[in-house]
Amino acid sequence: MQFFRVIRLFSFVQSRSYFSILVVIVTGLALSACGGVEQPKNSACATPADMVLSDINSVVEWINAMEKPLELSCFVESLPRPLKVNNSTDELSAQPALGVRSPRIFFMYDPLILTVSVDKNDVPGGSADDHDLLEMSYITDKQDMQSIKAELAFPVLENLAPSAPYKKVKLINRDASSCIFCHFDEVQVDTVEGVPVYQSMILAPISSITIAEIIVENITCHSELEPKRCRMLSALVDHGELVWEDFPEGSPTRLD
Repeated sequence: MQFFRVIRLFSFVQSRSYFSILVVIVTGLALSACGGVEQPKNSACATPADMVLSDINSVVEWINAMEKPLELSCFVESLPRPLKVNNSTDELSAQPALGVRSPRIFFMYDPLILTVSVDKNDVPGGSADDHDLLEMSYITDKQDMQSIKAELAFPVLENLAPSAPYKKVKLINRDASSCIFCHFDEVQVDTVEGVPVYQSMILAPISSITIAEIIVENITCHSELEPKRCRMLSALVDHGELVWEDFPEGSPTRLD
């Protein structure tokens, strides 16, 4: 760990553009040599026993099995490893990426995709009171690229009802969800506890960053200056292997 502390110190006094390249190389060699430095999970953030993430309801059950209040970083820490990810710097979203430093992370559980942003609160005009969001997309038709959309705000203070993820995206006084502004071909396909469930087009990210770059951001994150961002990066990186996973072949982007 002393080695990583030295890297973190130098990252603040060296040119980031060149030094980050060096850190990526050194980090890659270190991880290849020792298999990564896996930290023990916080007991409150342990993976729920005998549970599998397979659809949106399974996410609700997973969250309900964890201690409350539950922070989004704790949920991310609980995810079993190796963790299949797809990382993006896309800025157009309900919770945009803030460049390489704070990307959007997609967790791939085919046919379920979960999405978080490393740090939403740095968005201009945002505040410390902004909620962290867990976006969910359950693929229903890979041929026509359709998925059911849902969302949850964190911290979660109490057990959730099955309809909670769909209430979050329902537009007030409209037969549509908030996802309609970005995702095309939205239709209602079901209801859960009287709350409409909407399906729309899958959208793959248009930009990506490597797992190595995220590891570097975790190593160089200063927990005293950016505690929230560092907690999320640590929850992602420090608890087991990350593996790249592509979006389903043929997934459109917002530019198509």
